[in-house]
Amino acid sequence: MPRKQKTILCEESVLNSYLEIKNAQKVAKHYKTSVKEIKAILEKNGIILTLRKQPLNIEYFKKIDSCEKAYWLGFIQADGHLKKGGYKLTFCMNDEDILFKFQKAIGAGSPVRKRINFDKRTNKNYTSYSLQICSKEFCNYIKSHGVDEDKSKKFSFPKIKEKYYSHFVRGIFDGDGCLFLAERRVKKHKQWRVSLILTNDCANFIKDYLFKIGIKRTYIHRTDRYSFPLFFLNIYKDSIKFLDWIYKGSTKETRLDRKHSKFLLEKPLLKIAREIVIKNLSSNEIFLSNSLRAFCFEHDLDAPFMMDIFLKNKTPKKGRHVNWRILEIKNY
Repeated sequence: MPRKQKTILCEESVLNSYLEIKNAQKVAKHYKTSVKEIKAILEKNGIILTLRKQPLNIEYFKKIDSCEKAYWLGFIQADGHLKKGGYKLTFCMNDEDILFKFQKAIGAGSPVRKRINFDKRTNKNYTSYSLQICSKEFCNYIKSHGVDEDKSKKFSFPKIKEKYYSHFVRGIFDGDGCLFLAERRVKKHKQWRVSLILTNDCANFIKDYLFKIGIKRTYIHRTDRYSFPLFFLNIYKDSIKFLDWIYKGSTKETRLDRKHSKFLLEKPLLKIAREIVIKNLSSNEIFLSNSLRAFCFEHDLDAPFMMDIFLKNKTPKKGRHVNWRILEIKNY
């Protein structure tokens, strides 16, 4: 097969295009050639292109010596992607706010980009946000803590001070964890569950440490969703203890707003209050209970919805919750 002949570019045309557009990449795309070739023509004609560097605190992860750095290391472990060769860190997610927080923490000038995607499964568009950090030295500092290109397959808990453990785990929770109402197969009832996706080594390290600090009811099981082995660390009855532990000492700048808001909303449902005062508006009858979930089950009500009415001061206009109100949750 004959080799494709190289296109001979008109230098004058390339120069005029660059002087008009002021962007070597766009000029290269217009002439269907490489930026390197455009750059060579420009330099030949006295136009020297300098590499535009974005601001960045390159040594941010050189040492994990703060709660904030531990949190972001955990977040990268869960949701960051390190390109092979170790010069680029990429995020792509649905939560815009957390990317702006990370961008601010590391002093990055790289922009957070918005993209509209189409989901074939639902036939709907959805919005995602991405952030790229290009720096080999910056990425090497991250890799020095065990977070590398194969972190999803062989990551072990990093060697950081114990006082930073909760912040690192909160980063993992914000990136790859969830809080949801799960159906228990054995007891046939629903229960709040915290779930983290981890490697086997990391899951066992966290499980052992949680046991040490009194969070004993944790379970690990393997998932076959991926082409390589990953494990769920699930927490049921001690979920309130776990969430209190990871959020203790956190700030607005080191947590995902969406998950933290859900925790605050659901927290009263995760524990048994000493006394909940509930009123039936139609009969003016007052009820006292030490378990909202048990009370709602007995009266065919939805406990999360009742809490939502209470916290947001809502007034439902129809349905079975119209005549029910939580008046007070003592010790909440």
